Amino acid sequence: MQIAVVLDDEVVKQVDQMVPGRYRSRAEVVRRAVDAFLSAERRAEVDRLYLNAYVALPQAMDDIDTHRVSTDGQPPAGWADLEW
Repeated sequence: MQIAVVLDDEVVKQVDQMVPGRYRSRAEVVRRAVDAFLSAERRAEVDRLYLNAYVALPQAMDDIDTHRVSTDGQPPAGWADLEW
């Protein structure tokens, strides 16, 4: 599918500096930019959903297995025997 996009002259100049060389065409630059933007938007949405869920139901300290928390960077004793 094709779409038409109007860009500022300065943006077009910057895109043209990337073509040829790093990219094959202006269209490739725009496709990659849109892909990066959509990926960042998806990550931001997941972060927002996670934060909202945590705020709605925060983890209580008594829910945490503090006896399994390691402070020396090594897995706690017995973890190697667990079936993951």
